[in-house]
Amino acid sequence: MMFRTPAGIAPLPFGKSLTRHDRFFMELDSRTAPKLAPEVPTFRVNFVSWAERYQEDMAHVLSASYRGHVDSEINDQYRNIPGARVFLTNIIRYPGCGRFSSEGSVLAVDPQTGRLCGMCLASRVSANSGHVTQLCVLPAIRGVRLGYELLRQALVKLAGLGCTSVSLTVTCANVDAVRLYRDMGFRADTLFPALVWEGW
Repeated sequence: MMFRTPAGIAPLPFGKSLTRHDRFFMELDSRTAPKLAPEVPTFRVNFVSWAERYQEDMAHVLSASYRGHVDSEINDQYRNIPGARVFLTNIIRYPGCGRFSSEGSVLAVDPQTGRLCGMCLASRVSANSGHVTQLCVLPAIRGVRLGYELLRQALVKLAGLGCTSVSLTVTCANVDAVRLYRDMGFRADTLFPALVWEGW
């Protein structure tokens, strides 16, 4: 891995221990959200508002959905349930990605088991700007358009709260997610690297 110096291009110190993952910062004019067509997922779910009682289920869904995923290489909190609990506490309790918006978040619950199977969590960066902090679906039910509908409902909620724009970040190698976001109208404004240090 290389980096730019006043003298030109040079190898990055300890470059063999670093991995680079490019990520997109994407943004959407959320006033277009009401124009997105609702879809009924082919797996039956009930859509509910965020509630603290689902937080343990959220940790299980988060960990399961990122198992073996490129994003678990970037964020080690995705790799197990204790880490997922910490990640969720951080985005819900602390304003690192804006202030968590329970009103802008949407959960999907399996009506047969009562267990969570997908979620779209949102925050408010400013009075008129929202951010999607997490969108994930259990691997066993991917491909049923649940991710689309979770995100669509969250966008509608954020627009109703006064957000005129909504942003998110996504790893470029996550091609299915990038395609979904582009199809829904998000544009990639910025490309930035995530550098992962794996030690010696």
